[in-house]
Amino acid sequence: MSVAYRFRYFIICYWFLSCSEGIKKRFFRNSSSIKGWINYVAFQKITGFLFLGLIPFIILSANSTYRLNSLGFNFNNFNESLKYTALAGCAILVINFFASKKKSNYQTYPQMRLNEWDVIYFLVNICTWFIYMIGYEFMF
Repeated sequence: MSVAYRFRYFIICYWFLSCSEGIKKRFFRNSSSIKGWINYVAFQKITGFLFLGLIPFIILSANSTYRLNSLGFNFNNFNESLKYTALAGCAILVINFFASKKKSNYQTYPQMRLNEWDVIYFLVNICTWFIYMIGYEFMF
């Protein structure tokens, strides 16, 4: 049984919290549009990390014999993993290049609806995606 199936309620909690219109309105109530978007997207990503990664990991490690090595987190085959990661990364770039031409993608991405991006906004976006992906990859 997969980790995702065992912790499906955390996936549901994450989904309803991160997509809640009420929570979204709170981020935009007392702040500018830029600050609201940054805080709201950061909230979504950190919520994902908590509900998809950290909380299930704590429960799993307290109630089972799973260790990080048995879940595939190790550096024993780092060079081989790097090759597969680079190959997958290239494939993702090519796919996204062609997908970016579809107008329907602009309804969803980028999540932060900013007119102008500076280095700080870009770094916040990268860091929050990185944090989210750690939890997401643990779950699946």
